Amino acid sequence: MIRIHLLVDKLFSRSSRIGQSLPSALIAMGLIGVSAAAVPKVIDYMNKRNQTVKVLNAMVAAEQRVRSAISRSDLYTGCALGNCQFNPPSEMEVGKTLRSILGADCLLAAPGCGVRVDKLQVNGNMIEAKLSYEGKDVVVKPIEFAARIPQHSSAIVECLHTEPIFLGLDEDGAPRCAPLDKCGPGQFVRSYDPKTLKVSCTSIPNGIVKCDGDQYISAVVFGPDLKPSLTCSSRRID
Repeated sequence: MIRIHLLVDKLFSRSSRIGQSLPSALIAMGLIGVSAAAVPKVIDYMNKRNQTVKVLNAMVAAEQRVRSAISRSDLYTGCALGNCQFNPPSEMEVGKTLRSILGADCLLAAPGCGVRVDKLQVNGNMIEAKLSYEGKDVVVKPIEFAARIPQHSSAIVECLHTEPIFLGLDEDGAPRCAPLDKCGPGQFVRSYDPKTLKVSCTSIPNGIVKCDGDQYISAVVFGPDLKPSLTCSSRRID
């Protein structure tokens, strides 16, 4: 009788262990199934996260390019007349893609999209800018900022050496320049009319002018009779 009880206890113990392991195996299989189903979601999340970082870096780089451009006084006109206009480089015009982003989910009508310039507008003594991401794969908040127009933009007036005379500003605030009148060979400027910008020329008299000894000509003045009056100076000997 004792042996029969021992055999029953052993069988009952073994069946209990099998009963406990079966639910555990089913649970493990269920977890594996859930993990396998979650893998695509994890991959999609990582891809979007990487793309978001890429877009943010591109937008910051684009912002620096815009800030650098709006700090250039030579890109403004009309500021002297209180009507400032910002003339951006062609690639920075409103509506254009300033910086393409690899992997961006673009519309078929706009391949190679990226960071777009949505606004570059002068408002008083400030210029306002807005940059946004064109892609549809990730959502990134646009960058908006305002910067003060360079104060020296209205003070810089530059004429080329071929037209060195500054006549003022036109209606757009751009400088008006004119060439300098000149005399022909063998002539010198005797007078100048600032209204017409014309010069009166006179022929240089013939003859040799010189100083005596080791002196040199330090100044020449032409009198009413066009005869030169020389000023001679001694050479400095150290």
